[in-house]
Amino acid sequence: MVLLDINSRPCSLRPVCLLVGLVVAAVAVVALAGNRETTFFEDIADLPLAPGLIEDRDQSLVFDKPDGRIVEAVASGAVTGQQAIAFYQGVLPALGWQAAGRTELHGNVELIFERDDERIRIVVEEREGRSTLRLELSPK
Repeated sequence: MVLLDINSRPCSLRPVCLLVGLVVAAVAVVALAGNRETTFFEDIADLPLAPGLIEDRDQSLVFDKPDGRIVEAVASGAVTGQQAIAFYQGVLPALGWQAAGRTELHGNVELIFERDDERIRIVVEEREGRSTLRLELSPK
């Protein structure tokens, strides 16, 4: 069986590349269409809220320091803790954040991510089908 005959006329990969490009574009359009309602934390403009969570602005806190900003935010909603965790574990790496730790204590899950000179600590608490997410952004 000959898999590649170097004496044969080379075929063009353009149709294959075009097809792959069209499929990737279609997937991106569908993904963006599904995320039209994406909202972001008020004080962390590039951090989206997990679907189903609503930010509690009364519990937000922001400090700007010479060595970086400190932001505390709280969001809650009728989503499971696992849904919130899966969302942030999927979305944060796509935004340049690297996972730096995960711990579980008394049913709560703590996720830590780092990017450049900042660290995000996310604590997810779940009670009766509702989750509360406590987020702390700080310098490393």
